[in-house]
Amino acid sequence: MNFFSVTPPSNRKNGAFTLVEVLVSLAILAVLLTIIAQVLGQVQRVWSSANSRVAQFREARRAMERITSNLSQATLNTYFQYFYGGGNPIVPPNSQLRAGPLGYVRFSELQFISGPSSSVLQLSETQSPGHSVFFQAPLGGGLEGVAGAGGYINLPTSLSACGYYLSFGTDRNFRPSFLNQRSHPERLRYRLMEYRPPIENNVIYDQASGAGAPGVPNPDWYRQIDLWSRPVAENIILMVISPKRPLVDGSGDPRDIAPNYAYDSSGNGMALAQAPQDYQLPPLVEITLVALDETSAQRLAEQGQGAVGQGLFTQASNQAFRSDVESLEQQLNNQKLNYRIFTSTIAIRGSKWGL
Repeated sequence: MNFFSVTPPSNRKNGAFTLVEVLVSLAILAVLLTIIAQVLGQVQRVWSSANSRVAQFREARRAMERITSNLSQATLNTYFQYFYGGGNPIVPPNSQLRAGPLGYVRFSELQFISGPSSSVLQLSETQSPGHSVFFQAPLGGGLEGVAGAGGYINLPTSLSACGYYLSFGTDRNFRPSFLNQRSHPERLRYRLMEYRPPIENNVIYDQASGAGAPGVPNPDWYRQIDLWSRPVAENIILMVISPKRPLVDGSGDPRDIAPNYAYDSSGNGMALAQAPQDYQLPPLVEITLVALDETSAQRLAEQGQGAVGQGLFTQASNQAFRSDVESLEQQLNNQKLNYRIFTSTIAIRGSKWGL
């Protein structure tokens, strides 16, 4: 009697795989590697896009801080002036002052002007979308990096012209000379520009170059923008400037001092009966910047689309402003542009509103 069972030998060695098993394993591994590659690629694209947005929007935030710092120092140095009759109301008609002035009026040789660039700078909406602002402030010399600027570097609080506007164009005039056209093609972008001529080129007091009516500053003091401007932020596609008064200052809408977003401290010239904004700085100025990331800006340039926000921000009121912002966001979303809107309300320290 045999108590031992004999197991028949197997045709397969222990630990070996069949060809079918190997092929199935390779297929699963290939699928896993494909999924991992897709996930890593997506993560890399998201990281690159987020890094680009952070860098771009950081530049826009710095531009907003620069505008806030400089615009808050705007000055008119307003004072009370005798108002006379005759051809020039601020000059006595003769040496006999007994004729006497007709009264007192606010007056300043300086100017604060803001509004649509199409009227302030006579530029098209495509070339300079949105609004612009120009003013005088104790900012010292001109811009760094602009040829001939900043001759008087030891006068940090001297009166200087300053302004901000948007401009569409190439970067050919702003990039280093070693970047040639072949290796680095030109970039057509919207840019936030800062106008800062050297103090020796501030012609606000120059009445020889075509001043208008008596009591109106030289109208050309801020129009040499091609000569004394440089970009401070790229891919800023819209700027809205809204002068306002405090809510406690009477009733009505706080934007009613510039109902069409246009504010000119000397726009009415000299008159015995003056409006509240005549030769006065606005107490508050609300600045709104719309920035794109580089990917969206490049796509916008390649598509050849015009400026955004055309037809918006023409009537200034709180309700109209909110409605225009909603329309602008809808327009940007429809174009699938990645954007951010920055808004800041700046208090003008030199304003004497209501005095």
